[in-house]
Amino acid sequence: MQYRRTIQQIMDSYNQMTQVERTVADFFLNNTKPVDLASKNLAKLLYVSEATLSRFAKKCGYKGYREFSYEYERELSGAESERQPGEANSQVEGLYGLLMENSFSSIDNTQMRRIAAMMDESRRIFIFGIGHSGLAAQDFQLRFMRLGLWIQAVSDSQLIQITAALVAPGDLVIAFTMSGRTSEITGGIRMAKARGARTVLFTGGPAPDKSDNMPDEIVHLISLREMGGGLRISPQVPLLMLIDTLYVTCLSRNTYKKAEISRYADSMVAREKPQPSLWDPGEEKKI
Repeated sequence: MQYRRTIQQIMDSYNQMTQVERTVADFFLNNTKPVDLASKNLAKLLYVSEATLSRFAKKCGYKGYREFSYEYERELSGAESERQPGEANSQVEGLYGLLMENSFSSIDNTQMRRIAAMMDESRRIFIFGIGHSGLAAQDFQLRFMRLGLWIQAVSDSQLIQITAALVAPGDLVIAFTMSGRTSEITGGIRMAKARGARTVLFTGGPAPDKSDNMPDEIVHLISLREMGGGLRISPQVPLLMLIDTLYVTCLSRNTYKKAEISRYADSMVAREKPQPSLWDPGEEKKI
């Protein structure tokens, strides 16, 4: 699916915009109906200055806001005439395509191999994550346990602090924070590092300030907001893509043994029979 040129220009330039310029960008990225785009009207609507509109347009590659608004209206009008009932699907498809292109091109396979080696060499592995990242941490535990690794996902803020205070050399802590600003996660991983554990941080935010307790590895995630995607697709997606890559990398180390362990785990789960029902609906209750 091809984006309209103006929309693509906004998405390509989003990361270079100021916060107030992103307010303008978010309006155009989410707008689907013709509106009065006169600079005075839009500035009033978005509570920004006309100068902000001009700077926004120039960052998108146009000479000024007038040229941008003309192109935007022309393309929006054409898109309205071609709009199909399944357009929402096309929009999500386009975001996924852009996300995959950016995510896979940014993956450092050498780094993935280093992290996979750390996992194999560790006595215990703890995965820290809260909210969306906590769900990804639980998925991580379920998947990698099948490879014979000792893994525990920790998604409660207090338990993260307690766990970080109790880890020891030989342990590995992997932490997820999409924003890079979750204090429980950043504080927990610093404490774990100070305790002698090896640490890995997956983050879509800025790298932490350099200190003695810097993570051993920092894996940078693509930010959906920087792509102009906002929350239109799950913020877990970039993280899950990297987890998949790490899983395949980890499996490639001693593939036969890990595949055997995985098959054994799956077979044991499959053998577990459901408990008989305490109430048989086919049998009348006797009074």
